[in-house]
Amino acid sequence: REPIAKDFFKICNWLFLFKEMFMYQKEHKSVEDLIQIFKDRGMMFNNIDKARERLANINYYKIKEFAKPYYKLNSNNEYQYQKIAFEHVLIRFYQDKNLRIHLLHAIEKVEISFKTKLAFILGKKHEAFGYLDFKNWVNKTKFCKYYISDKEKEFKKLIKTLLERKENSIIEEFLQENPDCEYPPIWMVIEILTFGDVLKLYGLMSEKNREEIARYYDSTDYELENWLKTLKLIRNFSAHNINVIDCKITTKPIIRKNWEQYLFTFNDKNNIKNVTNKIAVVIIILMYLIKKINPDYGFGNFRDVFEKLFRNNDVVANQYGFYNKDLKIFSKNFKL
Repeated sequence: REPIAKDFFKICNWLFLFKEMFMYQKEHKSVEDLIQIFKDRGMMFNNIDKARERLANINYYKIKEFAKPYYKLNSNNEYQYQKIAFEHVLIRFYQDKNLRIHLLHAIEKVEISFKTKLAFILGKKHEAFGYLDFKNWVNKTKFCKYYISDKEKEFKKLIKTLLERKENSIIEEFLQENPDCEYPPIWMVIEILTFGDVLKLYGLMSEKNREEIARYYDSTDYELENWLKTLKLIRNFSAHNINVIDCKITTKPIIRKNWEQYLFTFNDKNNIKNVTNKIAVVIIILMYLIKKINPDYGFGNFRDVFEKLFRNNDVVANQYGFYNKDLKIFSKNFKL
């Protein structure tokens, strides 16, 4: 039976490949072919030699991705690139890369601060190991005891899995020195939890605990959770090389009224005012939280990125969700 099974799977694999070959008919393209495709679609080139060099090292589809906002219907009802040069698409590609690096650095500060605050609250109220008994600190009005029990089991299993990786020497030393302890204290365990793990804990917390943490950031608990989930999403985008300058937040974050003056707004087909859901919203949220953590934190690197992207043009700034090309929000003394 085994040889017959192997032959059967081989035949299936060949049939699959045969099908794929006939379904996808596009041929291999040279760098010159790719340049010509862009030209035929209306893209301009200021330096062909440099374009060849870049396309030899940057995937065609990555360039196409960053040129997409400029690929629109022309007067002949044909899709063409509108007033965009290859060199500017490269600027967008490289500035997206720079922005992702700056976002990772800044969001990490928020993540570390949030983890520290959560561990402090649980440790202060329930001591080193009280966090392991979920009924001490979860919202018992919102969640039933069976759900709480299941979440507690899941969490303990997660900690055991993380401890098996032995990635934290301090925790290893603690457990070796304290063989009677099955789990590390809250102040240690918080260091091996991901941003997402800690956000799940925050979602389970009692309202009193949630509000106490949120007060550190001059926000409501609902605002804080909403903003942190947005930052986690963008952090994941940034870590996985996903385009962030053109991102659109599907679940629009909470936007305070006084923030709207810095954000692009528009009327939809029903003439209802809408506030942007683009990268500008993320920047405003991040700046607000960072300033609560470290008022002296500088956003000069962010300013450099958007200065290159805006090209001193209000309309272009609107594409990224900003009200205009004015970059004053990135000045060190600016307050939201």
